[in-house]
Amino acid sequence: MNLTKTALIKNRIAIIAILIIAVIGITSYFDLPRDSMPPYTIRIASVVTQFPGANPQRVESLVTDVLEETIREMVEIKTIESESRTGLSVITVELKEEISQNELQSVWDELRVRVSEVKPSLPSNIGGPIVKDRDIGRVFGIILGVTGDGVPYNTLKDYADDVRDKLLKLPDAAKVKYGGVQDERIFIEFDDQQLARYGLNPGILKNIISNT
Repeated sequence: MNLTKTALIKNRIAIIAILIIAVIGITSYFDLPRDSMPPYTIRIASVVTQFPGANPQRVESLVTDVLEETIREMVEIKTIESESRTGLSVITVELKEEISQNELQSVWDELRVRVSEVKPSLPSNIGGPIVKDRDIGRVFGIILGVTGDGVPYNTLKDYADDVRDKLLKLPDAAKVKYGGVQDERIFIEFDDQQLARYGLNPGILKNIISNT
């Protein structure tokens, strides 16, 4: 049967069929679930080791290569990428896609055990290795700014604290992080001649204030 010929002969039926398919397609499109921030499983972690004073070649041979060898023994590993810089080794580990969200923590725990077991064979003056599997790939969906002309900073900070507490109560809020927070400071002005009369100098005054 020639479908093209049949469609031309019975064009009314063909048009109706096309319209039905179009309506079904449009209806299905609007019924699709939507999410502005769809869940995504991050299967990446980094192993960071500090090796003060060592050049990249020593970092690679004494730290990076040793850690890579034991990490590659894990069957859950998909890829390993490493970078050896002056005083620092960073190994990025990616797991296979079949590793589910519920299995991630046990795999990262095994990774921690493996790197801790190999630590005695690493140089004694290293820092780490530390497995960083949290906050990798985390993104901020909304950035809010708190401003106020002429409003004291401590008032803005209190208001920001209230907003943060309310945001954390939202069911879809995973983390709320501050940015641009300023530490409170007290500035003291003094007269050198007045200090000298009391047998003081700026250094002594600083120590007195620090010990208060």
